Amino acid sequence: MNKIFVIFIFSLLISCSDNSDSTYDSFQHNHQSDITLLDLDLNKIEFTDLPSSYLGQAKIANDTLYFVDQKFTRVLLFDDELNYLGWELEKGNGPNEIPISEINGFEKLSSGNFMFLGSTTDWHIFTSQFQKVNTYIMENTRQRSNLRDISPTNPVIYSFVYPKLIVRESKNRLFFNIMVQHPEFNFIDTHNEYFEQSRVLSEMDIATGKTTSIFGRFSPFYQKNGFTLNHVSLLNFDVSKVTGNFYLNFEADPLIYQFDENFKPIQSFGEIGKDMNPNYLKLETIEDFQRAIDQERLTEHYFTWLEYVEDGDWLFRSYSLGESDEDGLQIYKGNTLVGDVKVPKGFRVIGKLGVSFVSHPITDELNDKMIIYKFKLN
Repeated sequence: MNKIFVIFIFSLLISCSDNSDSTYDSFQHNHQSDITLLDLDLNKIEFTDLPSSYLGQAKIANDTLYFVDQKFTRVLLFDDELNYLGWELEKGNGPNEIPISEINGFEKLSSGNFMFLGSTTDWHIFTSQFQKVNTYIMENTRQRSNLRDISPTNPVIYSFVYPKLIVRESKNRLFFNIMVQHPEFNFIDTHNEYFEQSRVLSEMDIATGKTTSIFGRFSPFYQKNGFTLNHVSLLNFDVSKVTGNFYLNFEADPLIYQFDENFKPIQSFGEIGKDMNPNYLKLETIEDFQRAIDQERLTEHYFTWLEYVEDGDWLFRSYSLGESDEDGLQIYKGNTLVGDVKVPKGFRVIGKLGVSFVSHPITDELNDKMIIYKFKLN
């Protein structure tokens, strides 16, 4: 199966309590639209000759942008003006080194510590000064060989969503998105059951690596479309670090769903992006999926990222416009859509740095450089 969607290694989770909270029918839809932002004044900053592969993930914390290089397993630091400060961490077994081949995910915790994820369900915790604190392999890895229960309530069957792994921490609770790719239960061969019953989020105990809960379901949008939109079904989500509220959006669904810290429905809001074409091809068999997935992910229009910014109650939702030279960005103030603008390809907001909002670094492989955009909102 195509490398975009195949889960290469099962990230197996230990048993935990079932949280079957599929209560989309109890949402109150509170969407409003008041478009006042017609475009963004983007400041483009280019970086060349950095000690980086330019492949990785970035996050903002404490007025610093951290770019975690996936291949070089190092962390590049930038100040609130996006001046490059240097890099930390190195591959190896020393006290300031990380013993993994690549970093597949990370989070900057409210405690100040870093969490880095390797490729074999191994987590590595470092202090803010990059001193090693702890390393463990998720307990479920040892349970995989005895797997008997292939059911949506069994955490052991779920894996990390490596094509779009999102790791978020709030109030000392760590969350990430999950999916299943098992011959007896998956989004192609058993797509009806999968979109109705599978869980989409996992909570892990930061200190032990034990899974404490799996929860969340696919939105009804996928049922209404015949359970066939498997190629545009990945989850975008964020969690408020202050309130603990969750914000969920699925790639093909125009709605954003807000839950409280106990994952009880608060409201839904949102609308389809400007110039988005939701005429999705239905890939109902594994043969269809293998034949068309590469091209469809390039040409389809779907939502690609969701970022909630506490300061000002802003929410940014990016979307792909397929083969267009531009993508789209929706800007919400609370539950009100205040802007829907064109942005450079691959653009997604990752937070506020100083007085400016900042995009995730965009890799220009052809010219061996990295591009970051920043902008201000009144």
